Amino acid sequence: MLRYLRLVALVVCLASALGASLATPVSAAAQRMVDLGTLGGEVGQATDINDVGQVVGYASLTGDVVSHAFLWTISAGMQDLGSLVPGRSSVAIAISSSGEIVGEAEASDLGNVHAFYWDDGVFTDLGALSSDVGSGAYGINDNGQVVGYSGEQAAMWTHQPDGSFVFQYLGGLGGCCFAWAFAINNAGQAVGTSFTPPSGNRAFLWENGVFTLFEPLTGGSSTEGTGINDSGSVVGSSTVRSGYSHAVLWSGGEAIDLGTLPGGRASQAAGVNAYGQVVGTAYATPGRGGFVGNLHPFLWPGA
Repeated sequence: MLRYLRLVALVVCLASALGASLATPVSAAAQRMVDLGTLGGEVGQATDINDVGQVVGYASLTGDVVSHAFLWTISAGMQDLGSLVPGRSSVAIAISSSGEIVGEAEASDLGNVHAFYWDDGVFTDLGALSSDVGSGAYGINDNGQVVGYSGEQAAMWTHQPDGSFVFQYLGGLGGCCFAWAFAINNAGQAVGTSFTPPSGNRAFLWENGVFTLFEPLTGGSSTEGTGINDSGSVVGSSTVRSGYSHAVLWSGGEAIDLGTLPGGRASQAAGVNAYGQVVGTAYATPGRGGFVGNLHPFLWPGA
């Protein structure tokens, strides 16, 4: 399956475009979960929603061999966006307030994956650093800035008035190793994760060419950055003394350990909204046979 599904399938389904509706708690008894369906197959996943209720994700076609990106609206239902290459898979990962969609798709029969931009029925292949490496787009803001990776390094594509995109190579911490940008806010601040030996993964904030490193919680050794709001608050995860990971919020120069669900050992934050409310996934109870437990989505209501 596509690289995105291997890297962030556990967290991106709770993506960072949280609406203001979360600021006012609503009785669960008055709500119901809506099945968005599939594109003829058995599986699918919603990955993002914008402020007007447009939902994106991927769903399998009949036979469950190929999956396509989709756009779902309450009026039109699920729309198959297709892919860059007929017969190959695609995944929609993020959507802007105006309905611009980004993600990744197989770009050839060889299985190479490229970042894409979709708007008003038209796919644009954002390409990669060279023909032998892949790319993926994981976040988009309302200014047409798209972030992701290309060739194992964090990357940005900026949409121009003429419809073209200008590629910018963000690199990694110290120019070393691997880096992925997962989200970008409307101020142009990008957040992601860089692998830097010997310390391992480090969450980073990128702004105007400068990387800021996020240190782990007390006793931990690594961090991952996955979401950011327009105020610059960053969420992700950090290992702790036990060796497990806890969801973390970095805000105002402070790292806040969001903990875990009762009985669980690990958690991962995915997104944060303007109110400082955080969503993510967490293990709810110890699992059988020594496994960490059962994954549940969580909402952290803020300090």
